[in-house]
Amino acid sequence: MSYIETERNRVHVGRPLATDTVVATFLHGSTGPRRLLCIQPIANYQRAINWALSMADYMAGPIELLPYESEEALEHAHLMAEAQSLTFTATDPEVRREARELFMSLADWSVIRERRKQ
Repeated sequence: MSYIETERNRVHVGRPLATDTVVATFLHGSTGPRRLLCIQPIANYQRAINWALSMADYMAGPIELLPYESEEALEHAHLMAEAQSLTFTATDPEVRREARELFMSLADWSVIRERRKQ
């Protein structure tokens, strides 16, 4: 991951791999978790960087651009992050247990495993 500084902010840019097909744009606010703004084909990678650089100084927090292998891989990463967060932050022990079980089951998600074999 590299960082591009702007006048008041910065843009976090992930380097695409040969197998990546999409680029996700995330906005970071001044508080709370990052939010997914959009998903674009990897062909729009440079356009996404240009847009992020033009908008960064108007945002409360950094803009993050992350290439992913597929939209399914992005969704998998998002679900993993949410489940992991609940595992540690939920106040109800039953919710924490269920979140941990979900987190562990996502580690072997068949859709992602099969795509990686291709």
